[in-house]
Amino acid sequence: MSRTRGTGPARQAASSLWLVETLATVLVGLFLLAGIVQLAATRAADQHHESALMRRQAEGRTALEAVARELRMAGYAGCARLADRFPAGSAERAEFQRLLDRNGEAIKALKAQFAD
Repeated sequence: MSRTRGTGPARQAASSLWLVETLATVLVGLFLLAGIVQLAATRAADQHHESALMRRQAEGRTALEAVARELRMAGYAGCARLADRFPAGSAERAEFQRLLDRNGEAIKALKAQFAD
């Protein structure tokens, strides 16, 4: 008994169904691949921004260390020592204290503004 392959409507429907299933599988795979590529691109951009931020922070630290070193070399040891350079009760000392108070209030206002 010889068997021949069927070419009827049932065989054509099965072949069409296989093609649709393959296309659906490829489509799902492409969506997954697009999601993975998007995730990788977002991660790379975040890593670049974080790296730039760390570099800026390091440069800022270096600059502040250089300024502090220069101030120490110039003999500046802070506001308390500067205030002692003016005689007690003098107009210069009162003016210096007024400037310190005004700047202190400005700093507190800025801290409060950025704390929110």
